[in-house]
Amino acid sequence: MKWIFILLIIIVIFVSACSGNIAGPQIELNVDSYNMGDINPSEGIRTEIFTVKNTGSSLLEIKSISTSCGCTEAEVESEEIMPGEETKLTVEYDPSVHPDFVGKIKRIVYIKSNDPVNKEIELELTGNSLAVKDNEVDEHDDEEKYHDEDNLKDFEISPFEVYSKIEEKAPFKLLDVREDYEYEENHIEDTLLLSVNKLTQEELDNIGLKKDDEIVVYCRSGKRSAKAYEILTSLGYNNVKSMNGGIVHWMEEDLPIETGLTQQLNSGTSTISFDRTEHDFGEINQFDGIVNTTFLVKNNGDTTLNINSISTSCGCASAEIEHLEISPGETSTLTVFFDPDFHEEPKDKFSRTVFIETNDPANPESEVKIWVDILEGQ
Repeated sequence: MKWIFILLIIIVIFVSACSGNIAGPQIELNVDSYNMGDINPSEGIRTEIFTVKNTGSSLLEIKSISTSCGCTEAEVESEEIMPGEETKLTVEYDPSVHPDFVGKIKRIVYIKSNDPVNKEIELELTGNSLAVKDNEVDEHDDEEKYHDEDNLKDFEISPFEVYSKIEEKAPFKLLDVREDYEYEENHIEDTLLLSVNKLTQEELDNIGLKKDDEIVVYCRSGKRSAKAYEILTSLGYNNVKSMNGGIVHWMEEDLPIETGLTQQLNSGTSTISFDRTEHDFGEINQFDGIVNTTFLVKNNGDTTLNINSISTSCGCASAEIEHLEISPGETSTLTVFFDPDFHEEPKDKFSRTVFIETNDPANPESEVKIWVDILEGQ
């Protein structure tokens, strides 16, 4: 009888493994992308229906739904979905929000849930917005032109209005509050870069932003830029707007972008450089005492370079600099020391790194490196 009991346990385990349910909730859309085809603005709001399913083993909770643009709205029929069940996702696209736009569109619906693996999933909607025919233009057209602005929050600005400012060469500052890797992938021309997590008065001063500047902040979807707006206004910046829908909305409207990490920095920026970034001591005797070398640190910017701190990757190396403040165009001597008898070191050639923290917005922590090969016992 014992072997029969063991066989039953094995069968139960096998059936459970093949059931397809994972531990916890699991969200699944019936489609990840959908083409709405040609969109005639005169036909009004386009409504599309999708399904959200819970393929997991416990309750799925829809925490939030947002979209990349105010022209698109989405909601689910139920925010709680039992295992194996599904609910209806209704998405509405209103072409009257952008009455003058003709051509390809792309909108994103973001769905956050308690799925531990896919905390946020996306549904991509594409289509082709047609021109309004002459006989379809009515007396309300002038009012509808500003529908887009009517859908914005008080602190927001539309991508079209931002682009108009750029075309008109208006005196305003663009600030990207995403991370470096996001900026490198795509950004708007002549944009400053400062992550929302680094928005402090010191960092804002470093990139040359003044309290009375007109500033437009943007991120990927508009969420981080809304947070940046709150931080900036709390610091006393009194003319700030957040770009609605972020860079996603900007690209959906087929507006120009750039790639790479080069950013436009305003006057009032410090820029650190070195005459070299590495030094090789070669072979040195263990008992001959501390060795040292010097690097020249230069400020290529147009405001004072502040050396905030200097540290090393290991206690056997240390460093000191001649001046903690370096004027524009001036240099200072950085001396790096290495003690070969400080403690037991790796065999053969190895390196130690010196970290220099400054107010250079592009390189807040720079590095120089030394190489050594200790002749142990000598």
